[in-house]
Amino acid sequence: MNLYVKKTGMAATISIILLTLIFLITIIMYPMEAYYSAASFLDQFDIADLWPVIPSFLLVLANIPLFAALYFYSPGESKIFALTGTLFGAGYMICSGTNYFIQLGMLARNISEPDSFIISTFIMANPGSFACAIDKLGYLFLSLSFLAFSG
Repeated sequence: MNLYVKKTGMAATISIILLTLIFLITIIMYPMEAYYSAASFLDQFDIADLWPVIPSFLLVLANIPLFAALYFYSPGESKIFALTGTLFGAGYMICSGTNYFIQLGMLARNISEPDSFIISTFIMANPGSFACAIDKLGYLFLSLSFLAFSG
């Protein structure tokens, strides 16, 4: 095995473990409540509610080198499963990465200039929102990715 692939995979794995721990600490400190309207979200919004989104976004980025290392580490006959896993991983990165970027950029901006439609559509704390749905789709892709890598 290539030494660079091994180092990349190990660094990505350690990064993912650390970022997951940071995420768990921030989600315990700043739990996300379910909001069913933009008005209730705006009334109770605190910028600290966005802290768990930062390690979530960084986790998406840390998965990129992990997927690349897993692909290159796979033996020849398993490359098709590794490629499938990498493609599902790309779906996760696109869906969840975009969602977290929206949470950090677009949502925070619209809090200062409230637009009920944008807020109710893009807050992850609203179980019926686009943001919540796209995040769940991203994690479906992540799950499929790991299933493919295990094949």
